[in-house]
Formats: sequence, C-alpha cells, structure tokens
Amino acid sequence: MWGKARNLTSECLDCSWRKTSPPAGDVLMQGLTYFKHCPACGGENMIRRESTDIEQLVERLMPWRRVD
Repeated sequence: MWGKARNLTSECLDCSWRKTSPPAGDVLMQGLTYFKHCPACGGENMIRRESTDIEQLVERLMPWRRVD
C-alpha cells in the first residue's frame, strides 16, 4: 500500500465553481473526478487540489449539496 487515497477538489478560478470528488484510485474520469472545462461557465481556468477536511466533511454530510 502506497498511501491513503485523498479526495480531490476541482475549482474554477473564473467563477469559483467547485466540486469535491471521492477518491477513485488511480483512475481519472472526465466530468467525475477531474474537469477540463468548468460545467458552470465553460472556462478552462481550472485547478485540482487535495480537499480540505471541512470540504470532505461537507461532502459526507450533505451529498445533495453537490453542484454537477
């Protein structure tokens, strides 16, 4: 085992859209675990980073809050 898989947060730097995705191992799936374009504004200025503890907690407690 190499380490614990981490949740990732994708965030648009243009419109502040963000989505926290559960770990999917080493598989990246467009539109689910990573985004090339922002689903909200269509911008390409996206970053992907490790989720904070608060973002992970919110994702677990309020899954309906997801913005797809």
